[in-house]
Amino acid sequence: MSPDPADVDPSIASAVPFLEGPVPPPAVPSRGRLWSHLASDTSYAELHGGATGDRGMWASAVVDSAGTIHIAYQDAIGDQPLYTTWNDAPGVPEVVDDGQRAGDRTHPVGAGAAIYLVGDAPAIAYQDGLTADVYVATRGAASWTPTALSTGPLIDGISIGATTGPGGVPYLAWDRLDPALSPPHTLAVENP
Repeated sequence: MSPDPADVDPSIASAVPFLEGPVPPPAVPSRGRLWSHLASDTSYAELHGGATGDRGMWASAVVDSAGTIHIAYQDAIGDQPLYTTWNDAPGVPEVVDDGQRAGDRTHPVGAGAAIYLVGDAPAIAYQDGLTADVYVATRGAASWTPTALSTGPLIDGISIGATTGPGGVPYLAWDRLDPALSPPHTLAVENP
């Protein structure tokens, strides 16, 4: 359903800025591209394109106090969680975790990506698909630091949800599978 033109901010309804200017809306957005659809059915901007990716799985977004939209998502071909921003223009996509683990093969990571803010700094929770563990990556000045949050024999990190509660305290929730239980699903809630 299209918004009423009278309710749309004309500064963003006429065109959404993009690195190469306004992008006409695709009839069907291309698979493997992350699109921003702001303000109307005719204003799109490509946030992370490319012919070789399958980007946008597990997309999650949060807005900081300055109005910047922080977005976490997975590149499903590279099995990596990615991060970008939007604040009147797309930010530069960043690899959050490349899946490299010391002494092991590359892990598929990024499923269930859920972004939240600690202060105004982004943090992203996601699943390590090889170990079925939950990781949280925090953003430093120059890079992301992934840290294992929930590890062990249970299958963790299915469909992660994230929020920030009173006082800025973050909470994560996800489906945990315990084969010893019947039914095997339990709900995990943790404060990272």
